[in-house]
Amino acid sequence: MRAIAATAIRQGTGARGLRAIIERTLQDTMFQLPSMPDVTQVIVDKASVTGAGVPKMVRSGGVDTQEMRSVRGRRAA
Repeated sequence: MRAIAATAIRQGTGARGLRAIIERTLQDTMFQLPSMPDVTQVIVDKASVTGAGVPKMVRSGGVDTQEMRSVRGRRAA
């Protein structure tokens, strides 16, 4: 949340920009998740927000944590 807020402040968008930042961060994930019924949680970290990484998915059972593959080819470091 701090990374999202910091991005909004840096861009000068304030509170209205928070939604756009969240949507941009989760854009690929929102399209991929409907075909992944075993995913129970999506983790958005600072790297995901800044573009250095992608959101991570947790599969049922909480055992398997994998990176979401991005259509743009980004991968978390």
